[in-house]
Amino acid sequence: MISVLALAFTACSAEQGPDGGATLACMKFGQVVRDASDGVLTDAELRDKLRDIDSTASVSEEVGIATHGRAMLSAATAGDHDALAKSIKSFTAACVLADS
Repeated sequence: MISVLALAFTACSAEQGPDGGATLACMKFGQVVRDASDGVLTDAELRDKLRDIDSTASVSEEVGIATHGRAMLSAATAGDHDALAKSIKSFTAACVLADS
């Protein structure tokens, strides 16, 4: 599961935007991607971190941040690597749009 997350290493920018929930969720996601890429997260730790991202993203009004944050958590919890890869790609795209 963690190897799927490592594919999203081009994650969200840490620049402050108008939506604090999106900004913080994308910053947390970027750190999770770096940690996963470095091999320092277990699957259980990944789920915990995605749960935190989901909680933060849930207050965002940016398109896709809350829904894709929830989709990542759901896919990781179910162990569905294909759905996780898709939701990571979608969340990354939502972070890029929120940062523009």
